[in-house]
Amino acid sequence: MCFDIENNILFHFIPENNQPENIVVPSGVTRISKNAFKGCTAIRSVKLPETVRSIGESAFEGCSSMTSIALPNSLAFVEGKAFAGCSSLCRLSFPESLVRIGDNALDGCTEIKHLNFPARTTDLGFYYLDNFPLLETVTFFGCMVKLNPLELKQSFNTADIRKMVVFEYYDITNLSSSIKTQMISQIFLNRRTKAAERYITDNFEDIFDTLIKVGRSDLAKKLIMDKVLVNENNIDSVCDMLINVIQKAGNPELLVFIINYKHDNFPNSSDISSLMI
Repeated sequence: MCFDIENNILFHFIPENNQPENIVVPSGVTRISKNAFKGCTAIRSVKLPETVRSIGESAFEGCSSMTSIALPNSLAFVEGKAFAGCSSLCRLSFPESLVRIGDNALDGCTEIKHLNFPARTTDLGFYYLDNFPLLETVTFFGCMVKLNPLELKQSFNTADIRKMVVFEYYDITNLSSSIKTQMISQIFLNRRTKAAERYITDNFEDIFDTLIKVGRSDLAKKLIMDKVLVNENNIDSVCDMLINVIQKAGNPELLVFIINYKHDNFPNSSDISSLMI
């Protein structure tokens, strides 16, 4: 193998005899420069050292035979089109150290089944997930979402999640019930933030209705039992709203639960036991 390295920057790679190769980049390299491996169709795998902090624009573009690349825990920046045209990659897991992923960095990576965008990545390029026809799971900011082909056809994209998690702007009205439920379960309930609490408070009825419709009464109960969201100051108004949703959905088991929960935990609130079926 021949590497053109200067001042710890790998500028160019020259393959030997154009044979399939497993590439191990030397330790000490801190940056993979623009176009460094571009068009090296013989490469099968790449291992980067723990010293690499950035991957330049189009660095691995067109490496169509590359099935895997080991990204180091030191990696912070991936520029645009870095892996464009890597049509044999089936999994790409970015390290927790990653801060930025450029636009179109994954264009043409049509074999990818699993994608992971770390919690620290605050500058995430724009991608339509239907560009990855085989994609099964995608993890955004610590939340794994399982996808199916129908959801991919909705052109669900990274901007949807970025708005929700990074910019504290929540609009899940256009997402499928399946994705809504997963987002509510994993982000809004398990990874609580002040913004998430505001979202749930402002959209309590819609969230509750969505959970019932997709058969997740367990999460609906978890919402009701959340002492931050439902307390002695709002228990009567919340119950009136939720009971109306439950009755429309025809869910007697959940109605019994909310009546008993209110009676046991808020004895000074209004009595709604007459609604018991």
